[in-house]
Amino acid sequence: MKPYILIADDEDDARLHLSSFLSRRFDCGLEQAKDGKETIEKLKNRPFDLVLLDMKMPHVSGLEVLGYIKDASPSTKTLIISGYDDFKEECLKKGADDFIAKPYDLEVLETKINSLLNAKKEACRKT
Repeated sequence: MKPYILIADDEDDARLHLSSFLSRRFDCGLEQAKDGKETIEKLKNRPFDLVLLDMKMPHVSGLEVLGYIKDASPSTKTLIISGYDDFKEECLKKGADDFIAKPYDLEVLETKINSLLNAKKEACRKT
């Protein structure tokens, strides 16, 4: 079964760039959300294996979305993608699985995504 990934970022170009990259590199289902409110709505409608989550978004912050994910769907992996490196420690303390700062290297991003998807697969095998 192919993984499902949600890209949550308020910047249209960032979402489109990530979506294009992921569709070329991974056999996965993809959805996009333009703000924190839409991200939570999408999470309520279907399970995701991984959420690529920006921190600074309108309506509901990335930290609030992260809290929602950890409460409502703790098995969903989260990769924080932020232009603000000072969020890293706080995000990891609040349960984010990984963090990458903008601008990011696509090879590093791909490695992080592979690692998180593999961890998700392994956790599913154990249950």
